[in-house]
Amino acid sequence: MRQTDVTRTGPGALDPAEIRLVSGIAALVLDEQPGQAAAAIAALRRRAEQAGITGGALKTLFERLAAAHGAEDERAERAAQAARAARAEVLRLQTDADAAAMQTSRLAAENAALRRRLAQIERRVRAYEMIEPAPLPQPPHTALPSPRRPRPAGMLAGVVAGAMLTILVVQALHFAGLTEPPRVLAAGQP
Repeated sequence: MRQTDVTRTGPGALDPAEIRLVSGIAALVLDEQPGQAAAAIAALRRRAEQAGITGGALKTLFERLAAAHGAEDERAERAAQAARAARAEVLRLQTDADAAAMQTSRLAAENAALRRRLAQIERRVRAYEMIEPAPLPQPPHTALPSPRRPRPAGMLAGVVAGAMLTILVVQALHFAGLTEPPRVLAAGQP
């Protein structure tokens, strides 16, 4: 059974004498033995007379206790609702945290797999870099020969062939009659 603190101070505060009186009444109501109940009633009457508590005051006392107990129940119910809401929020946050942990572990595994794949590719690239590349196939001799430095004998042969070709063309034109033969001038002729 929950105990209620009824010894508050302030406008609705209970007097300690009133609390003792109510305690005695509660003991009387809860007592099952008839002889003790009569003794308790007599003791309560004496205390009420000594404290100057009337029936109306006793009624007011019970109403204040009931109101204090009702307010306590309302506070307890609000606290219970707040506790249930807090538990639900904690459960939701725990579920979110578990989901985040699962996603983190999944991403960590995926990251590790990607790192292993990257390391494997890097090893292959290094292996390919160590192999000497094969020479590229050359197309058939369609490329121009590389230019060489001209030789003096070749130059002399080119000049002689050009001179002979010029003489031959001039003679052929002269022989065909396309040109007049050159006149040889004698000494003193204009």
